[in-house]
Amino acid sequence: MSMGARLAQERRKQNLTQEQLAEQLGVTRQAVSRWESDTAYPETDKILRMAALFNVSCDYLLGVSEERRGDKPPISEPISVKRYEITL
Repeated sequence: MSMGARLAQERRKQNLTQEQLAEQLGVTRQAVSRWESDTAYPETDKILRMAALFNVSCDYLLGVSEERRGDKPPISEPISVKRYEITL
């Protein structure tokens, strides 16, 4: 399923019109229509807001994952980051 189809499906589940979703995101209804028809893609901040609004993961909206929710247990161990120093 495309990102646009997922957006439309989740919007309808919330009983929102394209106009209502557009108002919540601060965009035009035409922008939402283009997203849903896969002729344009929302900016990252809009994807984050829609994921929160629809209670789904960004990965699901983007079509990266079939899992609707991104509820994964927190990492129990700290992640170490290796640092490199460059000397000129």
